Amino acid sequence: MKKLYILPIIFFLTMPILSAQMYPDRHNTNWFDGWISCTSSLSPNATRGDIHWVMYDLGFDYPLSEISLWNCNIPDSTDMGLQNVIIDYSKDGIDWEEVGDYTLSQSTGSSIYQGEVIGDFGGQTARYILINAMSNYGGSCYSFSELRINIAESAVPVELVSFDVNCNENFEIIVEWSTSSEINNAYFDILKSSDGEYWEIVGTVDATVDPQESNHYTFVDKSKNEAVSYYKLAQYDLDGHRTDYNVAATTCDREISEISLYPNPVENKLQILITSKESEFLRGRLINAIGEELREFNISTNVEMEIETKDLPSGQYFFQIEMGSKRFKEKFVKI
Repeated sequence: MKKLYILPIIFFLTMPILSAQMYPDRHNTNWFDGWISCTSSLSPNATRGDIHWVMYDLGFDYPLSEISLWNCNIPDSTDMGLQNVIIDYSKDGIDWEEVGDYTLSQSTGSSIYQGEVIGDFGGQTARYILINAMSNYGGSCYSFSELRINIAESAVPVELVSFDVNCNENFEIIVEWSTSSEINNAYFDILKSSDGEYWEIVGTVDATVDPQESNHYTFVDKSKNEAVSYYKLAQYDLDGHRTDYNVAATTCDREISEISLYPNPVENKLQILITSKESEFLRGRLINAIGEELREFNISTNVEMEIETKDLPSGQYFFQIEMGSKRFKEKFVKI
């Protein structure tokens, strides 16, 4: 199965004007849309020297194709438009390869100005795109309005049908996904994050040896989880190309259904019952009204426990349970 994607890259100097285009491929003549550079600096590709440049991070590696560019279209300032540009690409932002050296047309400054196709990546895979502005049409600054790069038409090695994460009764996270149309699939990495920004690999699952029309995979994350966890899949082809899929989230919070203290008020003996869906030993603390800890002991969930209270002065007290980073507290009165 083949798919064609369009990857628009649009930059704004101030608040985004989402209705900047009056007609398809025609652009407003204002100062708000576009990229402008009035100070040169060393290009990320140091071989280009001290110039005006802009680098784009696409987030992932993409096979790229046709390049279209709309030059600076501000009336009386079209001389800021780019004349000669060299476009480089990279997978890591360090090692660069040249796509081509291009000469752009000066825009008309009109509301019906249309951009132009200037080149083609020819299916080269890249994450970082670098526009090196080597010359303009004489203006004191360098500027263009919009850059658009098409993602190349190619066979999709793996089509993800479903991706789910759920917590089981043992507070393990079950990661499940289904695929179809597997072509040259090598393996999957399962990545986990606590904030959706920083990711770590928690497991790897090899591709099925004999792929069918529908294939199902499962991975069990046995680490204890007490907050929201984010998961995503990274799929690798046999040639090493990586594809990242959408993120899914779940929580495996251990919950206490109820802390029962009785009788309350109490005189000599306090009965404690902690109801939870998981049986485990917890740390319990007896705390007075000003927050001082009087006693500390272990207590099992779903099992009734008795503590002596006859030696306590009359007043208000708290029974506190710690479960991971969470604290649960229940008040009782000694008479």
